[in-house]
Amino acid sequence: MFKYKIILSSLVGAVSVALAFSASAQINVNAGVNVNAGVNGNPIPSGVDSATVRARIEARYGTSTPPMHGMASTTRMSSTTRAENQQQRIVKVQGQSDTEITARIDSLNKLLSRIGSMVKISASDKASLSSSIQTEIADLTSLKGSIDTDTSTSSLKTDFQSITKSYRVYALVLPQASITAAADRVLDIVSSFNTLSAKLQGYITAAQSNGVNVSTAVSAMADITAKISDAGIQANAALSKVSGLQPDQGATTTLEANTAALKGAQADIKVATADLAAARKDVTTIVNVIKDSMKITTSASASVTASTTASTTTR
Repeated sequence: MFKYKIILSSLVGAVSVALAFSASAQINVNAGVNVNAGVNGNPIPSGVDSATVRARIEARYGTSTPPMHGMASTTRMSSTTRAENQQQRIVKVQGQSDTEITARIDSLNKLLSRIGSMVKISASDKASLSSSIQTEIADLTSLKGSIDTDTSTSSLKTDFQSITKSYRVYALVLPQASITAAADRVLDIVSSFNTLSAKLQGYITAAQSNGVNVSTAVSAMADITAKISDAGIQANAALSKVSGLQPDQGATTTLEANTAALKGAQADIKVATADLAAARKDVTTIVNVIKDSMKITTSASASVTASTTASTTTR
């Protein structure tokens, strides 16, 4: 009988220990459960000292109260974290926006200087283009101020997108001004070619009068006249295509029209540039003919002088 009591006592002790570990494990999993209430609302099993359970919790969490997962304290912590993350995103977008806007303003200011040096564009066209660029600079500066004070991610997103969607500095304003400047350059070169052509024609006529074969030069001069005339036509066509363009403000039809106009104007400038390159080659051809004619004339003159000298000496 005594033997059975010992066995029973051992079993009770083993069960108590198992229940204690089970309770501890459940508390670890369900950390939000009140210790005094036991596990899952059940009383702490008999034979397990609550002080022991608390000691185990303190050893694991550093406190007798387990973390309140999913409770109000965690919610407050998450809200704080979300606010901090949102602020970080705002600061990041603001920094990126400032960089984008500053780059555009710098490019526009450079264009203003370039427009000031244009010589063939009419004063009214220059004034109109300069005014458009200055307006863009003012608007971008204002947008930068708005973005820097944005506290809402939604309004910041809208403002950031407007840098490219509304202002179109890189998509419209810069290409428009660059094409205008290129056209002005072409027209200036055409003017220089016209002055040069008149001088070259004088040399050709003189060489022809001296009996020099200038057919190659005459052909080259005809080509110069045609090329510089076409270059001027192409440059003016490019100006006509881009002079009245305005930002599309998100309108697809306007965007497509602007894109087509810019591409057409760029093609015009490309043709004009090719015309001028061909005219330069023609100038080289004419100069070579003139040089050869001068050699021939000089040689003939030398021969006449030598002959005259010899004849005079003989006499």
